[in-house]
Amino acid sequence: MEKATSPCPGDLFGAGLPDGEAEIIADSLVAANLAGVHSHGVSRISDYLERMESGQITRTTKIDVVRETATTALLDANNGWGQVASQKAVEVVVGKARDFGSAWVGVRNSNHYGTAAYWTSRIASEGMVGISSTNASPVMAPFGSRRASLGTNPISIAVPSGSGAPVILDMATSIQARGN
Repeated sequence: MEKATSPCPGDLFGAGLPDGEAEIIADSLVAANLAGVHSHGVSRISDYLERMESGQITRTTKIDVVRETATTALLDANNGWGQVASQKAVEVVVGKARDFGSAWVGVRNSNHYGTAAYWTSRIASEGMVGISSTNASPVMAPFGSRRASLGTNPISIAVPSGSGAPVILDMATSIQARGN
């Protein structure tokens, strides 16, 4: 009988993802574990790889700019990795906000992106307020209903502070995150 092994970030590199994409994904998952958010950490790797093998996530993320203005952009991740699309979104939004004071970037056709705080803290580290939210599959029934029609729909806000570490809110709009 084979001994079961726990998923590790190295599994992403062995799965044929481009190294740069595997690094982005692995970093966000390890950061989640280090922050104590194990539901969004390296334990997700097995699920991610199963989703990739079944065609629910593309092996390589191709990001297209759908629309863009000086202060906004809409990116299409073409069913790619959420962390890779989020990295691109952070780069775009920080560049635009640096030039114009504020900016908004949306991503569509993406997948799970880890903890929202991972992305907002990257924006806050640039001296800006970062806001990130996403939708989730319906798992909650509204009051009085028997049918699930609401997702946990996470939201995070990170605000730079004088102490160096940003003040961060990262929450689901439910009692707990779906991964828990």
